[in-house]
Amino acid sequence: MFTDLGLKGQVYIKYIKGKPYAILNGLPGSRVVLSNGRYLPSNPKLVRLGVGKLGVKAKMRSGTAFTIILYVGIDIASYILKEDSTIGELFGSIISDVSKVLISTALGTAAGMLAAGSVAAVGAIAAGPIVIAIGVAFLAGMALDALDEKYGLTQTLIKKLDEIADQISASVDEAESTFSRFLNQMEREIIWNVTGGRFLY
Repeated sequence: MFTDLGLKGQVYIKYIKGKPYAILNGLPGSRVVLSNGRYLPSNPKLVRLGVGKLGVKAKMRSGTAFTIILYVGIDIASYILKEDSTIGELFGSIISDVSKVLISTALGTAAGMLAAGSVAAVGAIAAGPIVIAIGVAFLAGMALDALDEKYGLTQTLIKKLDEIADQISASVDEAESTFSRFLNQMEREIIWNVTGGRFLY
């Protein structure tokens, strides 16, 4: 965006024959992607560069997907490399990280779209809304991390998940033991019936 429009590149929304158009200000000769002077706000070129409401939404969505993949990858790697890591720690970390990403991105997207909508009539620096969106998301993420650290939310979640995992494991062990006893009893009864009670261990 900075390459095409410059640091101070601006975008205005102007209605032409009842249709809204994004009017770009800047040096036309420096534009590589946005070669025209006006586009519909839904134009894929504008959306891809993060210009306008749709652009902010699209950029934040793709950024969210990338961040979730990154965090989940780090959590899985940490689980594999850490010897005493538990399954509750793995899923607790993933749930916590993904929740933080989704909340902070939602707040950032809302701020960016609000900024894009509030300046549409008078024009503004084109990169402003996406910069605001990323900034708000970043600050929200830091705030969520601080709250998590202060109140131990992730650790509480991990502890609960570990307790559930232990209960499930105990239930599975009990079920296996019960099934094993059932098979042994069946085997004894079959041998008793076939041999007429002569061979039984």
